[in-house]
Amino acid sequence: MSAKGFFASLFDFSFSSLITTKIIKLVYIIATIAIGLFLFIGLLTGLIELVTGSIIGGLITIIVTPIIALIYLILSRIYLELVIILFRIGEDVRRLADGQGFAAPSGASAYSSGPGYPTVAAPAQAYTPPPAGGYTPPPAGGYTPPPAGGYSPPPAGGYAPPPPPGGYVPPPAAPGA
Repeated sequence: MSAKGFFASLFDFSFSSLITTKIIKLVYIIATIAIGLFLFIGLLTGLIELVTGSIIGGLITIIVTPIIALIYLILSRIYLELVIILFRIGEDVRRLADGQGFAAPSGASAYSSGPGYPTVAAPAQAYTPPPAGGYTPPPAGGYTPPPAGGYSPPPAGGYAPPPPPGGYVPPPAAPGA
């Protein structure tokens, strides 16, 4: 997959080259400027309310506007990060499909658990086909209890017998009923 320029990607009607990863920084800058403008207008409105006599409304506006702006900035960042993650997943899947392999971040491999964790070699497991007959039933003796340590014996009277093959059987009626 060759890297194309912005305009080449923009007019790529096969969508083999995506522009979102190229313009995501610009989108975040525009969102930050818009949120900053909202913050400025909100604070200015709060100050005007203070001067014109609505002290409580002005104070509430001055306190709430920065909180809302911060929440919107955080949410826009999270949203754009999710978008870029989805596009990077798509690029990695395409790279795998093209046979170019997985491009792990520097210092990591496909089998590392993260920074500071040892890198483990890929497991060498051969495929074992199921037995020729398919499903193997349990041994003829039935249930085998687990080894000592996790097993508790049955209650003193034993377990209740299983229901008959016909299904549920109501209990006998109480005498005198």
